[in-house]
Amino acid sequence: MDAVWVKDQIGKEDVVMLDLRTPASYKKGHVPGAVYTNYSKDGWRVKNSEGIAGMLPPVDQISNLIGSLGIGNQDHVVLIPYGTSSSKMGTATRIYWTFKVLGHDKVSILNGGMAAYKKAKKPAFPIETVPNSLQPKTFQANFKKEWVLSRDQVRQAFDNGDVFLDSRTDDQFMGLNKHPKAKVLGTIPGSINVPQDWLTLGGKGTFRDIPALKQIIKRQGSRSIECDYLLQHRPLGEYRLVCLERTSGKSECENVRWIVTGLDRGGFSYGTKNQNLTRSA
Repeated sequence: MDAVWVKDQIGKEDVVMLDLRTPASYKKGHVPGAVYTNYSKDGWRVKNSEGIAGMLPPVDQISNLIGSLGIGNQDHVVLIPYGTSSSKMGTATRIYWTFKVLGHDKVSILNGGMAAYKKAKKPAFPIETVPNSLQPKTFQANFKKEWVLSRDQVRQAFDNGDVFLDSRTDDQFMGLNKHPKAKVLGTIPGSINVPQDWLTLGGKGTFRDIPALKQIIKRQGSRSIECDYLLQHRPLGEYRLVCLERTSGKSECENVRWIVTGLDRGGFSYGTKNQNLTRSA
């Protein structure tokens, strides 16, 4: 959603705006009524039993977090990131994906983030500095397992010859460098690289439109992907792999699954314990 749409939602009872920036930036000025959440510390991601960071929390735990922010099942959630880079937008897309996993479709991202909102002129869009908090609500999750792949399902998808998109930076994809918390270099064999900073204009905070995204994927050599939407939950996050399996002749992707097993954290054992994956020609 754009900044004009967000401004028009200010004050509506069934709309909850979540500011995803730093506490200091939030206090300096935010969209009126916006509630702050700390992406790094509030529990949007957790370690699993294997010590792999950045995983999806247990459903009851993440549901309690959402409810504590004053979000109920009838509310439309608007996510407000910085909007200054594809990395910052990645925070919003990860939380967006989390809501989708929990069966909450009333969720939007401010395209361009707070940077776009602040650029509005004639007259300038309203800003407030007083922090906001809402009465806690009960959030009831409806977990959508089709949005999450287990480690075994990833292996099966690989064996089936399904298409993998790796939206990390090209140097990480090529195995030249790795994320500081990554355990291995490289990617799943046969993956297609669509670098996260290609998905936004100039690598900043405004998403490219659908035709442009489709053209990018086409130029990267994926003839099998003909979706009307490029789906990403975390362009620069811990989990940047998306497997899209085309299962019908329709113009949309019938079966879209999101990999959250943590390639960068060793959650998927590519390149470890002598379990390297190889794909037959």
